Amino acid sequence: MSQVDMARWLEWNRLVHTASSSNAMELAQDKGLLPDICRLLGYLTPEIVTNLEELEPDTFYLSKPRWGSCHRHIQIFKGREIDLTAQDCSFNPFYYVC
Repeated sequence: MSQVDMARWLEWNRLVHTASSSNAMELAQDKGLLPDICRLLGYLTPEIVTNLEELEPDTFYLSKPRWGSCHRHIQIFKGREIDLTAQDCSFNPFYYVC
């Protein structure tokens, strides 16, 4: 059972809890919404690449599941190394300082 499921169960059973609402948790776990939220708040954030054919072969990208948290299943790779079978992942340019 996920944290969202537990919050939803508590709410369904009208039990008081101190965590965010299940709806808020669900929104927070959808990484696909981040650029829109940041844009509304005036923050800069890397774009999400939706067309994998647009990936530059020598550019580093960050791949992560669109849903979830806790930095699980994150990969850093060059555009030419992408796993085209990856499903429901977001891809962002990876910026680093040497």
